[in-house]
Amino acid sequence: MVISTDQRVMSCGWGPKGELGQGSTKKCQSLELVMETSSTARIYSSFQNCYLVDGQKIFGWGPNRRCQLNSSKSKGFDVPVLIYDGERVDHFCTGRDFVCFSSGQKLHINGSLNTQLTKMSYDVENKDVLKLAGMWSSLHIWIPDRVLSYGNGSHGQLLTDELPPGVTQLVTGSEHGILCLNDKRVVCWGWGEHGNCGRLPNSSSKSEINDCSNTVSPLNVVYECHDERVEWCYGGCASTWICLNRLS
Repeated sequence: MVISTDQRVMSCGWGPKGELGQGSTKKCQSLELVMETSSTARIYSSFQNCYLVDGQKIFGWGPNRRCQLNSSKSKGFDVPVLIYDGERVDHFCTGRDFVCFSSGQKLHINGSLNTQLTKMSYDVENKDVLKLAGMWSSLHIWIPDRVLSYGNGSHGQLLTDELPPGVTQLVTGSEHGILCLNDKRVVCWGWGEHGNCGRLPNSSSKSEINDCSNTVSPLNVVYECHDERVEWCYGGCASTWICLNRLS
């Protein structure tokens, strides 16, 4: 999925469940038009759903088995459908089968985590939401001095530790979370079986190969800068990505 410089949403690839947003077309090798949008629009995707956030409107397409697009359960939609039209959308994130966004002072959740909306709304009442971040099966809300976690915590995905000082970035991978501290240190937590949360300090291994010492990870330092600074971090499918800017 891309948004072109002339504000057109375009897609290509394989989308048997409507993921391309091109109606009956399920496979195409070159980018084709999905819809037109504005210069401020943002696009997001999850396992099999795509979402376009454009001001106060959200469009979505793909499966709807967990009501992630529409409260009426259905097979899904193979063209963009309007799923929200209200106040301007401030924050937005997706999981495997849910979508969460905030507008004004209100949280909205479609899909599998909707049953926890009342608790989440109570927890963030009168607090500034700094960011929403979704793993496959859990949601994380960054508010000042704390990250609130909801959903599946079978492998440490739900953050229960206090936030370390100086958090400047929060991102998530498939089942792990990543924090950047003062643009100098990167720490991870969650499901780290593939080495994506680093190895624990008490590991005796000297090899760079994953020693599987940190499958269920507490907050764990994975990188510490010396003569560089962290520009950004990203989380992938059981992977952690760090972009550095060398200062000398």
